[in-house]
Amino acid sequence: MSETLPQLRVNANSSITDYRKKANAFLILMENARQETKKFLMTLTDRANLTLREEAEIKLLKRTLRLNDSFNALILISLYAINDSKTYLDALEKYASKNDKKFILLLEKAKEIAKRDREQPSTNSMIS
Repeated sequence: MSETLPQLRVNANSSITDYRKKANAFLILMENARQETKKFLMTLTDRANLTLREEAEIKLLKRTLRLNDSFNALILISLYAINDSKTYLDALEKYASKNDKKFILLLEKAKEIAKRDREQPSTNSMIS
């Protein structure tokens, strides 16, 4: 079936409008995730018992992370596993959602790695 030129224009305009709506919705979701991450990281800096190293890491996170909450959570899990920091653990446990089984499994893995590294400090571990 051959479409007329005006019909092709209408179809093209409709497709462009649909893509713009989807792109705008995506941008809104990303901005919401960024704002939630910013609020979460701000709560970390409100804690009085941060070490200078933790403060520096949190400032770096605030400056550089522009992705979504899951990515930020994975970085915090990595920092916890590396530093075995009670501050990160508290923040992560508050951050963990009961519905996010993958996140909870990663948090448990980070706890295991930190415990193992504490018992055997000479070995270096990474989250796999």
